[in-house]
Amino acid sequence: MYRCRMTTLHMPQGVKAQAAPTRWTLRFSLALVLVLALAMTDATASNAQAAVAVDVSAPAGVPYGEAATVSFTTSAPDGETVAVQYLSSGQWKTSSIRTAVSSGGGSLSWTPNSTRTYRLTVGNEQSADFTISIFASLSVTAPTTITYGNVLTASFTTDLPTGSRVAVYYQSGSSWVKSSVSATVASGKGTLSWRPSESRTYRLGNAAATSRSFTTKVEALLSASAPLSVTPGQSVTVTVTTTPSTTGTLALYYRSDTSAWKRSSILISVKDGTGKASWTPSSSRHYSVAAHWAKSKQFTVSVRSINSAITQAALTQVGYEEPSWRDNKFNTWVGDNNAWCSVFVSWSASKAGYAKNVPQESNYDDFVAALEAKGVLRSDNTLPGPGAVVLFDWGSSYGPSHSAIVVSRSGNTLYTVEGNTTDGTGDPQRGVYRRARYMSSVWKWFYPSDL
Repeated sequence: MYRCRMTTLHMPQGVKAQAAPTRWTLRFSLALVLVLALAMTDATASNAQAAVAVDVSAPAGVPYGEAATVSFTTSAPDGETVAVQYLSSGQWKTSSIRTAVSSGGGSLSWTPNSTRTYRLTVGNEQSADFTISIFASLSVTAPTTITYGNVLTASFTTDLPTGSRVAVYYQSGSSWVKSSVSATVASGKGTLSWRPSESRTYRLGNAAATSRSFTTKVEALLSASAPLSVTPGQSVTVTVTTTPSTTGTLALYYRSDTSAWKRSSILISVKDGTGKASWTPSSSRHYSVAAHWAKSKQFTVSVRSINSAITQAALTQVGYEEPSWRDNKFNTWVGDNNAWCSVFVSWSASKAGYAKNVPQESNYDDFVAALEAKGVLRSDNTLPGPGAVVLFDWGSSYGPSHSAIVVSRSGNTLYTVEGNTTDGTGDPQRGVYRRARYMSSVWKWFYPSDL
């Protein structure tokens, strides 16, 4: 059995003995050391993590369907994971696109389907935000001007994939408004059609592509009517109508066959969609009525003799065929259903504005009698020229039975325009045709200008 023996220690002279540390004092000292050590470790780790930097190089945009490649440099150690985050409805979401740091950097590639804002993240650190825009080529062709009521058709070509939708946007103030008009891309192209009611600036587009803007001017439908011809010194009145109904001032423009358009001094006041103006032309000219918002079709007023004016009116009907025997627009005009060769001559004179220069009779015999009563019929040795009205006698016992208007003459052959005749080929269809006749068949003739 071992026994413990107490031993008395003797301290050197002048040195005071200190009390030995207790068990609780040692425990507190150890705990303090551990706390300080942990604090220093956390501070070191925190400082190391805060030092991590992520610098990004990214394209501002890429064509639709192509990949975007983003490169980065970072102070994060190799092997650390770098992920792509994107902003969606104000919240950052982490995508499945990621890579590992290698030699202090790296790159990531993906194919975005819309314009988005991104950032890269490594550990608890993020790069600065960056946006990649998606764009595709979208070229548009559209008219610059259409007439009110017509359809505007815009065609486009694009590298958007087949099946993509392209919509029409129009400018309203400083904003672009999406319309209800859209089309589906098919093999890189498409068309859109709509009926605009006013002039506007448009563009085509979707989330991936936007075309250039274009402006289409909607012109009012402007029609102008005037007589085909006048005699020297006779005035012309043009009547103008606009659709939609407008109020404003129009100008009269004119040109000859070879000259450029010139603006005249004649103005036409239009109120509630209608207006009139009169002038006395000095020569045959082409006219048009226009303003900055509309232009009429060209119309021609010929200054010619009464005879040529009637001839020109008759020639406009060449080719007309009566639907059935004596059932035609000329008999309808005169209000009867007789043989209508002379009625056609009367109609032509009336159409040209010279009704008083040709008898307006529904019956051929009455037509001849009226001419005889006026004493204008000729049967002298002079030959009828262009514009003359000739009466034919085919050798029957009834006397003259047909009439025509002379267009031209060559020797003893007259080239005429006639109503209630055939085309001379043997076809029995009756109508208005040009014929060749011989002077030997002419009974008498006259010039309308003689009346």
